[in-house]
Amino acid sequence: EAALLAIRANKLTRVDPLAALLQLEVEGNQAAIDYLIDVRHVPGWVDFEAMKPGASAVLRNPIGAMMGLHGGMGLTYTDPDVADVMAATGRVKNGGDYPRRMWETYTSFLGATKVDELRPGGHQWGLWVRIRLMHTRVRLGLNSSGKWDRDRRTAASSLEAATPVHLFGGYRTLLCGLFGHVTAQEVESSGLAWRWICKIVGAPPEFLAPTFAEQLAM
Repeated sequence: EAALLAIRANKLTRVDPLAALLQLEVEGNQAAIDYLIDVRHVPGWVDFEAMKPGASAVLRNPIGAMMGLHGGMGLTYTDPDVADVMAATGRVKNGGDYPRRMWETYTSFLGATKVDELRPGGHQWGLWVRIRLMHTRVRLGLNSSGKWDRDRRTAASSLEAATPVHLFGGYRTLLCGLFGHVTAQEVESSGLAWRWICKIVGAPPEFLAPTFAEQLAM
């Protein structure tokens, strides 16, 4: 939130948010520096080479991957707060742009198979850095609008940021196995990639387990 507020305070809201933060970093803005340190930090459990088998499983099973994507998208609404956020921000009413949200999710989902681009500074890494800022913008906007019951729960919370590990890292990859062979190593590999993605978008470290089996149990 401090990074987004720094962008606003410096009148850079019309600039690409990541470019804005890089500019503020050069200028010595502490909020931008802190944010970029966080999203660039690669924990010891991250192994980019180990993420590649999971990407291969998705790419060689396109039917299963698409079934898993559609199914995973539906499961994102098991938390009713997600639908409430979509309604409060105009995504699902009055000609809202929900189809755009779906398309953005599809492209980011497929982009997650480009493992080398998930490294800090890569194109896919930058995409998820921007998504974290977008979630923050939505949260701040709802909190200031009076449309959200803050006593109930935080909108677009960091806790919710950990759910894609299960939905896209596990459920989606397992569905690929219905249309082709998927190994236990590939499921673990996919879970690892999505734990890294969820780390970028702000999931609390204690909600990112060292193995996929522990993530499912959590």
